[in-house]
Amino acid sequence: MVDWLESESVLRRLDGYYRQLDRLLHQARASSCAGDAKNFCSAFRWVSYTARLNANAVERPWYGWCLYNAAAEAKALGYKAVTAVEMGVAGGNGLVCLCKHRVEIQKSLALKLY
Repeated sequence: MVDWLESESVLRRLDGYYRQLDRLLHQARASSCAGDAKNFCSAFRWVSYTARLNANAVERPWYGWCLYNAAAEAKALGYKAVTAVEMGVAGGNGLVCLCKHRVEIQKSLALKLY
């Protein structure tokens, strides 16, 4: 173990960062305005996708939940790739959002999504 990582001041500082991040995630979840969640996501891209998804701090979280859980199950079953289809595409905004989730989930799970 690295000595500096065990020091009291480093642990206190990390705990403070964690508490601040947790507070921000809860604020994003409590926000009823989708724009706030979107701004939160763009400002805090270093937060893991799953943490942002759990906090509903992503655009159209219902797309993310469905795609993420399907991909996680496919990975657990040993599949190397998954295909997702949106039925009833109207203007295409949902499809664009689905593609953004796809990019994040591919990075998170190391699984190909088509």
